[in-house]
Amino acid sequence: MNLLVKYASIIVVDKENGVIFMDKTIIQQNLYMQKAFFTSGTTQNIKFRRESLKKLYTTISNKKEAIEEALKKDLGKSSMEGFMCEVGLVIEEIKFMLKHLKSFSKEKKSSNTNNKFSFCKQN
Repeated sequence: MNLLVKYASIIVVDKENGVIFMDKTIIQQNLYMQKAFFTSGTTQNIKFRRESLKKLYTTISNKKEAIEEALKKDLGKSSMEGFMCEVGLVIEEIKFMLKHLKSFSKEKKSSNTNNKFSFCKQN
């Protein structure tokens, strides 16, 4: 991200027959807002994570054809390849995360790793 902010002067994105120009200042503002949002702790809430995953699932499912068309245009992937190697995989990953979110979110004890990596210490 830092490289993008440092060197990007303009990013042009075609968003459904429109163009969005993002200069360095806008990128830096967006990055700051994302960091502040993450730091707020909102993303730690399991309900928030579940709802976000559901929204992502719905959006990808609704835009599947457009995503596949972009993959065909940009990367030369057929509709089948785009679904099997990109869209379908992401949809299945989202389903997996929704199914296991609660168990993944449980606090777990971690062992003390200080001794395990003592060979990495510099004298």
